[in-house]
Amino acid sequence: MIHRTKIDDAFVENWVPLDDEWEISAPPVSDRAHRLLEGQTFVTARLTYGDALAVAQREGAQLPTPDQIQQLHDMAGRGEALELEAFTGTPRAETTLEHSIRHDVNMRQQIASAGWNGRIPLANWGKSWTHGAPKGRAHLMGWWVPNLALYTPPPGQAGHRSGPGFVQPRPAPGSQGAHGAQDQHDDGTTTLLVRRRRPAGISPGIVDAVSEAVEVVADAASAFVGLEPADDAMALPEALLAAARADLGVCEQGGKNRGPEVDAWLRAVGVEPPGNWCAATVAKWIRDAVAATGRQAPIQGSPGAKATMAQLQAAKRWSAKAAGVVRPGFIVVWHRGAPGAWTGHVGICESVVEGGMVTIEGNSGPMGDRVARMSRPFSDPNLLGVGTIGDSL
Repeated sequence: MIHRTKIDDAFVENWVPLDDEWEISAPPVSDRAHRLLEGQTFVTARLTYGDALAVAQREGAQLPTPDQIQQLHDMAGRGEALELEAFTGTPRAETTLEHSIRHDVNMRQQIASAGWNGRIPLANWGKSWTHGAPKGRAHLMGWWVPNLALYTPPPGQAGHRSGPGFVQPRPAPGSQGAHGAQDQHDDGTTTLLVRRRRPAGISPGIVDAVSEAVEVVADAASAFVGLEPADDAMALPEALLAAARADLGVCEQGGKNRGPEVDAWLRAVGVEPPGNWCAATVAKWIRDAVAATGRQAPIQGSPGAKATMAQLQAAKRWSAKAAGVVRPGFIVVWHRGAPGAWTGHVGICESVVEGGMVTIEGNSGPMGDRVARMSRPFSDPNLLGVGTIGDSL
C-alpha cells in the first residue's frame, strides 16, 4: 500500500518552543488515517512538498528554514533538543505504509528509551522539507550522521563526503532542488512545521475569534441552502472544539499538575492546585464556548470527569454508546483506576476515524502533562460514553 498522506489527514500533535520567537512541531506532522502497531500513536505524515506547504498554510505555520534545521542539531548538542539516530533499516527511499511504520516504530522506541518528556524539540526524525524552494520545486535537509562516508559514494568518486554532517545537506543558494513539488514522498521524508510563538494561555481576542468563526460557518451554511441563519444545534459543540484546539500545547510548569493555566483552570472550578485537571479543562472550554456563542450551555462542567458525565446524564445529553453517536465537539468520558473507583478522564472529540476517535484532552499526552491530541479506540473497555452541550445527541 502506497503511503501518501492526504492534506486533510495531516495534523500537528504537539508544539514545543524552538527559541524565543518560534515553536516547532514535535513529533513531526502526523497522519490521522494510520496508527502504529499498538494502535495508540499515529504514523508520521508522508507529504509531498506541495502538500506540506498546504498543511502549513492551514495551520498558520511554515516549513522550517535550513538555519532552523541546523539550529535543532545545535540545540541537541547542548541538551536542549533530543536528536534521534537516523534510521537506516531500508536500503533506499520507500513509499509503502509498511516502511513508514517500520521507520516510525524505530523513532518511537528511541524517544521512549530516551525518556522524552514532550517539552523539547526532536531532531533527525527523518529528513525534512525546508522553506524557500523555487515555485514548483522542493528542498530537503536533514539526517545528521557521525560518518557521512557510510552514506555517500566511495572516496575518489563525485559526491564523496566524510566526517559528521547531514546526509541531505543544506540546499545551495539558488538551488532548484532534486525534486518537484509533487513528485516525492518516502519513508525517510517527514514534515516539520514552525510558527510564531503565542503567549501562554488564550490571548484576549480568542473568544472573539472563536465567535466570529462560528458565525461565519453558520452564515455560510445558511446561505448555501438559501435560508436565514438558524438556531444551529451544533454551534456550542463547534465553539467547544475551537476552544480546545486553541489550548493545544498548554502544559504543566513548575511541578506536577501545576502551571499558570492549570492553576487558573482548577481554581475556576473550586479546586486549589495541584490537582488532576482534565475535567477543569473541559469546564474552561465550556465557558469559552458560552462566551463565544452567547448561548446557555446545558451543563457548567465540574472538577471531576464522572461528575461531568453525571451533569450530561441529568441534562439528557448523554449516550453510553460512542460508535455511531459521537461527533466532533462531543465530550468523551473514560473510567480510570480500580473497578468502582470514582476517578475518570474526560476530553473532546475532534474527529471520528475508523474504529475510534481523535480527541483533545487536558492532563494528557506522552507524560500526562499537557493539552494534547490523542487516538482513542471505541473498543477501549474504559470508555464510558459521550455527551454534548448541543441541543440534542
